[in-house]
Formats: sequence, structure tokens, C-alpha cells
Amino acid sequence: MKGVEIVSLLILALAASFFVALDAFAQNPKPLKIALVFDIGGRGDGGFDDSACNGLEKAVADLGTQMVTG
Repeated sequence: MKGVEIVSLLILALAASFFVALDAFAQNPKPLKIALVFDIGGRGDGGFDDSACNGLEKAVADLGTQMVTG
């Protein structure tokens, strides 16, 4: 029975640390940086690269993420 109590306390402590970490991130939000790598075909053919780039542009506009260019 003693082992069950110790495990329960450890799980509770772990959960509490997650809540503290989430609170710290909420107070200091940094924009998520996203990079997109295209294949050889690149954009312009109406395929996956175009869809992925459109989604990234929408994420930048709607969610406030940051596009990383290289």
C-alpha cells in the first residue's frame, strides 16, 4: 500500500509541474517559427507544395506564427 501512495504523490507532483510550466509559457508567449522545404518541382503545379505554402501563409495570418526563410 505504501508503494501506491508514493506513485500517486509522484504523479500529482508531475501534473503540478506541467501546470506551472504551462502558466510560464502563457505569460511569455513567443511566436512559433515554421520553415517549409519544397521538393524539386517547387510551387506552381497545384500540388502538395502549393497546398503546404497556402497553409503556412494562413497560419501566419491567423495564428501569428512566424515564417522562417533561408
